[in-house]
Amino acid sequence: MPSTPIPSGPAPALFGDGSDAQRFSLKRDTIQHPAAIAWADRTIFAELVRWRAAWLSPYELAGYNNCGIEKRRMDYLLGRLAAKLAIYTLLQEPESALQSSDSDIDQPRLSQLRSIEIALGAFTQPLARAPQGGGVASSNNISPAVCYAHSDGVAVALAFPDGHPLGVDLEVVAERRVKMLKTQINDTELAGVLPSVYAGSSAPNVAEGMVVPTETDAYTQAWCAKEALSKILRCGLTVPFEVLALKNTRVVSSPVPRLEGEFKNFTQYRFESLTVGRFAFSLVLPRRTTAAWPSEWLCERLEASAPTDTTVPSVRLAPRPTEPAADPETTAALT
Repeated sequence: MPSTPIPSGPAPALFGDGSDAQRFSLKRDTIQHPAAIAWADRTIFAELVRWRAAWLSPYELAGYNNCGIEKRRMDYLLGRLAAKLAIYTLLQEPESALQSSDSDIDQPRLSQLRSIEIALGAFTQPLARAPQGGGVASSNNISPAVCYAHSDGVAVALAFPDGHPLGVDLEVVAERRVKMLKTQINDTELAGVLPSVYAGSSAPNVAEGMVVPTETDAYTQAWCAKEALSKILRCGLTVPFEVLALKNTRVVSSPVPRLEGEFKNFTQYRFESLTVGRFAFSLVLPRRTTAAWPSEWLCERLEASAPTDTTVPSVRLAPRPTEPAADPETTAALT
């Protein structure tokens, strides 16, 4: 196959209207760890295609060439851009990663992103391969891990130290999906927040004056939490959803209204979920960890992103494979 040429002219700005990243901190006991979140949307897709040879590794280029339809190509490129920007941001100096603003992050060069590779593991989980040095990280000894999700022309990624797992999911909120979601989410998992579950009585986990989620929001956020957990567990959507059951679900109003809770069978993890614009988003993290993640920053970007084709459901159940899929990108499990 002939090589893809690198175009001439100015390269696209990677921190701007179509993609961005920000640092945040994870606190566990008395120790802080750096982490990063990145976002990319379809407005940068054409430039990513044009410059793909400059920022994708040969392995990633081969994966892109195996994507048949434009939607899959868009998901592939936006997911990898968000993942690479998150890793690049994570691999800044640890002190600045915890103390500086996102404006202090240097604009990455495409060649730096090319040296960060997102491979796939045996269970289609993303594997971060990032060099030490070479302008990506100078004296930072973090071994990075990454988790990302994409839906309707938008991708969100988290980068974090590989010893401190995080999970993320992003889905379009649509009323037509509620019937299917109810087959995978037991009413009792949302009994603390959803008035319709307990016949209009006062919700036990909702304080007076709090914004109560709609049925559509609540079920989509619960789905996101389960899928984000499945990515940490590396089982994807191939297990019965009752294994990923939620518990102690409650509403938190600050700084952005969201659902929080734990998991019935995996008590070492908890989740935070919210709805913004047309999306539901979930972050899953170790139960004793607090994350100062920039929810308002993310909300602004999700609200501003333009929809692609909202008639195509993005929430789906993955088939239970009897043998490895020929194209890992078709598997919904971990990407």
